[in-house]
Amino acid sequence: MRNEQKRTSTPSTPSNAFSPSFLNRPRHLPDPQDRQHADLAPLVIDPRCAGPWTVEERDAGHGRVWVVLRKEVPPSGAAPVAAYRCHATAGLTAALLPALSVPNHLRLGEPKPTGVPLHDGEHFLGHLSPRGPAADPALPHYLHAARHLATHPESLVHLLRTYDPEALAILGRALARAA
Repeated sequence: MRNEQKRTSTPSTPSNAFSPSFLNRPRHLPDPQDRQHADLAPLVIDPRCAGPWTVEERDAGHGRVWVVLRKEVPPSGAAPVAAYRCHATAGLTAALLPALSVPNHLRLGEPKPTGVPLHDGEHFLGHLSPRGPAADPALPHYLHAARHLATHPESLVHLLRTYDPEALAILGRALARAA
C-alpha cells in the first residue's frame, strides 16, 4: 500500500507570473536603464520617433491597411508614419520607432587576442569571439533594439500584441518556470 502525503509547503517562486508577489517584485528593483547606464544621459537624437505610437486599421481604397500613428493626435487628423498590409509589421514598427529617438552607444572595438571588445560608450561590456556570430558588425544595432524593447514597457506591449493574443499568457508561464 502506498502512503500518499500532501505537500503543505509553499513554493519559493510564484506559481503564476500574474500573482501579486511576482508582479510586485520588479517594483523593488532599480530601473534597468539606471543600473547599467547611470552616467549616460538619454540624449534624444530624433524626437520625431519618440512616440508614443498606436496601430490602427484603416481603409486604403484598395483594401485595409494597418497604419502607425502618433498616439496623442486625434485619429481623424493623424497622418500615418507608416502603412502596412500586415498587422505584425505595423506593430513591430510601433515598438521599435522609439529606439531611434535615443543614441546607440554600442560599438565593436578592434579585434584583440582575447576577442572583439564590445563597448557601450566609454564602458567596456565584454569580448566576443572573433570567429563567432556575435562579432557580426550589425550586433550593436540589434542589441540596441533589444535593450529598448526590454526597458520600455509601451514598446513591449506593442510587441506582445503584434503576434498572438495568448503571447502574454505564454510569457507569464515562461517567466514563472524560469524563476
